[in-house]
Amino acid sequence: MADGLTYVEAVTLSIINVLALLGNTSLYYVVLKKPTMRTRTNWFILNLAAADLLVSVFNMPLTTYTILEGRWVLDERMCTVTGFSNILSFIASVMSLAMISIARYAGIWKSYSKYFTGRRCLIYIACVWFLSTSLAIPPLIGWARYSYIAGNSFCFVDWPSSISYTVFMIAICLFGPLITMIYCYWNIWKTTKESTATLTSHSRHDMRLTRTLIIVVVVFAICWTPFAVTMVVKVILDKPIPRAVDFGTLLLGYANSACNVVIYVIMGKQFRQAF
Repeated sequence: MADGLTYVEAVTLSIINVLALLGNTSLYYVVLKKPTMRTRTNWFILNLAAADLLVSVFNMPLTTYTILEGRWVLDERMCTVTGFSNILSFIASVMSLAMISIARYAGIWKSYSKYFTGRRCLIYIACVWFLSTSLAIPPLIGWARYSYIAGNSFCFVDWPSSISYTVFMIAICLFGPLITMIYCYWNIWKTTKESTATLTSHSRHDMRLTRTLIIVVVVFAICWTPFAVTMVVKVILDKPIPRAVDFGTLLLGYANSACNVVIYVIMGKQFRQAF
């Protein structure tokens, strides 16, 4: 029978789940409803929201159910599907953020209109999901495995099962996108700082949008870094860590799915008016 702490965990995750679902659904409604909101950058933002919706529609409800049951009650095949979905949504989020930073960086050069046409943006979005899916497939074919992680009450990659896959994923899905984002936003900041006096109203709007997206990246890092740290600790120590720490980092990571819309509304005038 579930105890008080179990109900607290389940209710907390349920609140995050509802906020993420409503927020990201509303984001789609606003962008698709208003023609002025259908910008190329907003298509990338919607792609990020798609990853958050995958989490809130599929992953979070299953995790909440598992918390209340105290164990994984579905079959092993469903655990594999859930683990695949969890890592897919995470990778897609990271890759989407990196893609957005590249798009913003291209925006300070004349090459933006050439390389970020509407058709090409759709191709880039498709590439994000193709790459994310490709990186999530190895555990299905023996390079690492998906299994139930009791400390997180969900199915995910069993990192200690393959050190090489863990190192590979840290390099490709963490350091690679992180270096890309730092490089792009640093150069954007440096370029705009040198030309502050000549900024047009359109350029100022772009800079406000860039600041908003930088905050999105920072919040993503704050939300998911603790989870990544516990992942590394598990691999190094090869033993479970305290439930409060393990599940707390997952809650923080899941909370990120509800944060982005709040940031857009607070920081973006267009989004505030639309909402």
